[in-house]
Amino acid sequence: MKFILYIAFLICSLLNTNCSTIASTTNERIKTVKGYVVDEQGFPIANVKVKIKNTKRKTTTDADGNFEIKTSENEVLVFSCNLQYEKTKINCKTQVVTVTEQNYYKVKVHTYVNSKKQQRFIRREVRKNGYYKYPD
Repeated sequence: MKFILYIAFLICSLLNTNCSTIASTTNERIKTVKGYVVDEQGFPIANVKVKIKNTKRKTTTDADGNFEIKTSENEVLVFSCNLQYEKTKINCKTQVVTVTEQNYYKVKVHTYVNSKKQQRFIRREVRKNGYYKYPD
C-alpha cells in the first residue's frame, strides 16, 4: 500500500513539474496590448467590444476609449460596437487589427446612426436574406 502511494506521489510530482514548465514557456509570448478607440472626428468611443478572434478573451473600452488586453503576436483583435444612447442607436463597422510587435494601438472606427425606419428596413432585409450589408 505504501509503495502505491509513493508511486502516485512521484507521478503527481512529475506532472506538476511538467505543467509549470509548459505554462512558463507559453506565458513568455503573451503580452499586454493597450490602445484607444476613436471615431472619424477623433473623439473617443466608450463601450466598444474588443475581442480576440477565435477565442473567448474580450474586453471593452472605458469612458475615455482606452482598452487593455493580454494577447500574443499575430492574433487578431476585432473591434465592434452596438450602442444605445437614449433613443438613438449608434453602430460602428467592425474593425480588425492584427497584433504586431508594438504594444499600443490607435484604432479609428466608422460610426453611423440608424433611424427607426432604417432599423425596420434592416430587420426586414435580415429576415428575407439572412444578412444585411451596409453601404460604404
